[in-house]
Formats: sequence, C-alpha cells, structure tokens
Amino acid sequence: MIDIQRGPRVAAKHEGDVRQRAHQYQSADESSFLSIFQTEGVVGVMLASDFIAVSKTEEDFYFSLPAAPELVRIDPELTWLAKVTFTPPVAMLHAQLADPKDVVGRLMAIEALGKRKDKTSVDKLKEALNEDRFYGVRQAASQALRSIGTEAAFDALRTSARQPDARARRQVVTDIGSFYKPEALAALKKSLAGEKNPAVRAA
Repeated sequence: MIDIQRGPRVAAKHEGDVRQRAHQYQSADESSFLSIFQTEGVVGVMLASDFIAVSKTEEDFYFSLPAAPELVRIDPELTWLAKVTFTPPVAMLHAQLADPKDVVGRLMAIEALGKRKDKTSVDKLKEALNEDRFYGVRQAASQALRSIGTEAAFDALRTSARQPDARARRQVVTDIGSFYKPEALAALKKSLAGEKNPAVRAA
C-alpha cells in the first residue's frame, strides 16, 4: 500500500502568459519512490505538449509556448502515483470547467471555484449545475455552492432545483436545506410540492 500523503508530490504554478513553470519534489525520507518519476510524464497544455523525464529529487521545468495556453493540466491522464498540487489562474479554471471531454478536469475546477466567493465563480458553478451533461458534475457544483454559502450561492441553488436527474435534484434539495433561514424552507416546500421520487423527498 502506498501512502500518497507521504509519497511523491508534484507542485506547479503558472508564471506569465507564455511560460509555464513546473516544480516537482518529494520528501527526502521517501526517496524510494523516485523511480515513479523516472518515466516520461506529460504536461497537458492545449497549445503544446512536452514530454519530460524527471531524474532528481527536486527539479524545475520551464516551457516556452507560442501563445498563452487556454488551459493547463498536470498529469491529465492521472498516471502519476503522486499528490499533485496545482491551482491554475481563474480564466484557466473557467476553460477547464467548460471542457466537455474532461470530466475529472471539470470536477477539479469545481473544487477550486468552490473555495472562492466572487460573483463570477458563483455564476460559473450555477452554469455547471444547470448545463453539465454528467449528473456527478452537477452534484459537485451544488456542493460547491453550498460550501460558498453566500446569498448569491443560495439564490443559485434555489433557482436550480428543477434538475432532470433525480440524483442531482436530491443533492440540490439537500444543499438548500443546509441554509437555516425562512427562504430555504420556502424553496424546499416549492421544490418538493410536485416531487414523486421518494429518495428526493427523503433528502
């Protein structure tokens, strides 16, 4: 069993418009895991992809790109047995959330946006809650809005209760119910008035 919390870690950050910096490191007492990084890894950039071979315990990489990338994903195929730390700029999070081919990327973007409280993040999460094709992404967006907990986040949940998938609908009802105020009770009564699914009614 590999303890990911104590195993190899990869940290990356965005620098400038056309240059990406990736920094990988692992703790000295976990050097036995270095072999995991001796194979080629892929830095997922939409406009350019670079194959890198990591041979040291701590190393920096710079990638010059022909133009500013729309989004950047570290280990997009999830092949590294490592804890990856990377929070892209907000514009890249928005692009990642809109990528229909990358479910995991959309979930990661929702997790990051759920830590923000600005109006744009709330609007993007509401859009995902109402338009994403996968119910799991809708559930995650609902949970993110609940964690934000602002009045705007509550309004986004309240106006998104009519979900076509019962699993997403149940999540929204649960998250609305986490707001302890009269408006939440009124929203729940309105949402459940015509609800026939017992799982949703029991939420």
